[in-house]
Amino acid sequence: MKNSIIISILKGEASPEQKKQFFEACKTDQSLKDEYIRLKNLWVLSQDDKHHFQEKKVDEFWSQVDTKQRKKLRQVWLVAGRYAAILIVALALFQLVYTFYQQDDIVTVQSFECPPGSINNVRLNDGSTIKLNSDTRMELKQFKNGDVIANLQGEAYFNIIHNEKRTFIVESDGYQVRDLGTIFNIKARPSSDKIITTLINGIIDLVNRDGEVMKVMAPDEQCIVYKDNGKIASSQISDKRDIAWIDGKLVFIEADIQEVVEKLQNRFGTNIQLIPTETWTDFQLTATFNNESLIEILDIMSYLNEVRYQIDNSQDENNQVYIKLIKN
Repeated sequence: MKNSIIISILKGEASPEQKKQFFEACKTDQSLKDEYIRLKNLWVLSQDDKHHFQEKKVDEFWSQVDTKQRKKLRQVWLVAGRYAAILIVALALFQLVYTFYQQDDIVTVQSFECPPGSINNVRLNDGSTIKLNSDTRMELKQFKNGDVIANLQGEAYFNIIHNEKRTFIVESDGYQVRDLGTIFNIKARPSSDKIITTLINGIIDLVNRDGEVMKVMAPDEQCIVYKDNGKIASSQISDKRDIAWIDGKLVFIEADIQEVVEKLQNRFGTNIQLIPTETWTDFQLTATFNNESLIEILDIMSYLNEVRYQIDNSQDENNQVYIKLIKN
């Protein structure tokens, strides 16, 4: 009986009243709580394996990158010949010509923004796709030779079609990921002190601010680059929790409070304050959320852990809602 109600909750078939009664029962029945956690972890893993990163059509928009070439006509050599003997003038003219040609190399510049609470997609003209996570901004520059540079602030999942005639580069805070035809995820939020790259398929280079290759990544590998000192740490990925967001999921497996707060803030555009700040060292959360609202997630957290929350409906200049997460 208890398994049937858990399965109906996982499948999204349970009513709000049934869910409320079930999680109330979890407060006094530890075995029921443990069975819910066990079945939910099995459920998300089976669903991930079944779909294998198929794109979910939830609040998607498809944007075709404009390939219209902008024509710029500039005449830079007017009287340079008569002053060729003057070194400083020659150098200045060289710099001017170099700048003009660099500008003319750019065919298109496109900007994309994904607001908090949504997951959006960008389709390139070669069929490559980029999925933008909540609260993410990206600028795409396409050059005459076919090369593409994506400047990323936030998190994105790249599925780039192989093309030997061009290079695809993702740039964030001076660091680059250089790709030839790959599936990979990059998390590079301005508020974070690190850039996390997860390679699903193919090969990519991690390039530092001096243009040097730091690491050649292999499939199922994750690398963390620390912005302040440029150090890098790598590991093999054993599950798909870090890219579960592409299917609209939030996955926590023995997650500490910092991981929980970071993911909730990024997903819903909220500002979460911990009260008191120093007593959360023993907090852990194992749960998977699909399309639940922030309130539903906070309710479930309060059922499964000794926490409660308060919502301040007043918003700041960035339209962020403030939430106090209180340890009992």
